[in-house]
Amino acid sequence: MALGARNKAVFVDGTYPEVDRNHPDYGSWSRCNNIVCTWLVNSVDKPIARSIMYLDTARQMWLDIHDQFKQSDGPRTADIKQQIFAEVQGTHSISDYYTKLKQLWEELKIHDSPYTCCCGNPECASKHIAQRDEQDKVLKFLMGLNDSFTATRGQILMMEPKPSLTKVLIFALKKNVRDR
Repeated sequence: MALGARNKAVFVDGTYPEVDRNHPDYGSWSRCNNIVCTWLVNSVDKPIARSIMYLDTARQMWLDIHDQFKQSDGPRTADIKQQIFAEVQGTHSISDYYTKLKQLWEELKIHDSPYTCCCGNPECASKHIAQRDEQDKVLKFLMGLNDSFTATRGQILMMEPKPSLTKVLIFALKKNVRDR
């Protein structure tokens, strides 16, 4: 977020590649690259900083950090999925229940491996997969609501097209306010 706010994320995501030393923009590129490298080195623990500080570009540092730490964590992924499965509204407010699920889904996104098509292209079926994931989240949210939402749950599940998770949350919150 800090890199994006300063228009420097392009140095780590590869959209602004290294500029040749003879290029007229090299001085500006080098200064910005050094700033991002400094931020990266100062943002990680000392042992990690020592492992990346001699790399030449922010992109190289970023990829090295990614390679070191972005590994699929099977046991943690399974644990998060179990927590999602077990989560119910119970005595919590709808907002608290939703927030807990949202936090677990975001954490799962970090730990879980991305989907890929049989062709190996992760973009290939991404829209279809995103829609399916959204509907899985809607279903989980609805099924975890208290029994007082049985009729509402049925109404929402009958809707075509299926509403987004945000719309379902708003629908449930409005129903909860009406019932008070």
